[in-house]
Amino acid sequence: MIIVMLYNELWNIVLFRWHNTFAGFLGVLAFLIPLAILQITLILVDSVSAWLVFVYVLWAIGYDIPWAYKLWRLNPPQTQPASM
Repeated sequence: MIIVMLYNELWNIVLFRWHNTFAGFLGVLAFLIPLAILQITLILVDSVSAWLVFVYVLWAIGYDIPWAYKLWRLNPPQTQPASM
């Protein structure tokens, strides 16, 4: 659980502090790996917690990934104008 929380914080730093929407999109995709590991572990250990985290998994897949994708596509990287 701590790894999932730390990875979530890292993703927020990449997206919001560094203003890198592409890396943020890739980060949220990669975030699914530790989230899936957590979900599988909870299914085996504690079914109540697994159901509670399942809601978060649905949110990540149904809202967070499409949101990060649209944010990336609607905000292309800015190029610096040539100095004269």
